[in-house]
Amino acid sequence: GIVTLVGGVIQCLQHSFVKGVYNVLKSWVWIKVLQSQALNYEGKEREVVRSCALLTLGIFNLLLSLLPSSMLRAATFLSGFQGDREAGLRMLLDCWKEDGMFSPWGALVWVAYQVDTKTFLDERLSEEDVAE
Repeated sequence: GIVTLVGGVIQCLQHSFVKGVYNVLKSWVWIKVLQSQALNYEGKEREVVRSCALLTLGIFNLLLSLLPSSMLRAATFLSGFQGDREAGLRMLLDCWKEDGMFSPWGALVWVAYQVDTKTFLDERLSEEDVAE
């Protein structure tokens, strides 16, 4: 799901909007299973499954929230899902704080957003962001 999602975002950045939005929506088919089952998984591999789910759902929410509003409205209409930037960032932080298998990746994506993407979007880094 995450590969299809990232591919869709790249296609949107390359101005291939129809294919890009299609792939972003297609990724939701796989990613919604993570939200409903993997976050609360109770098996022996719980730490790995939860870490992967937090990373994937965090990236999914973050990337969807960065789509232009017209594309986000189309994605919301077709999938019923709204990209929530704060929820995505919270999941990435939880992934890192829980110290699971994918915690370094969760931290890397969170820091990349705070340092690079926010600067690109001309958003200020708040004192709360620095404290986290």
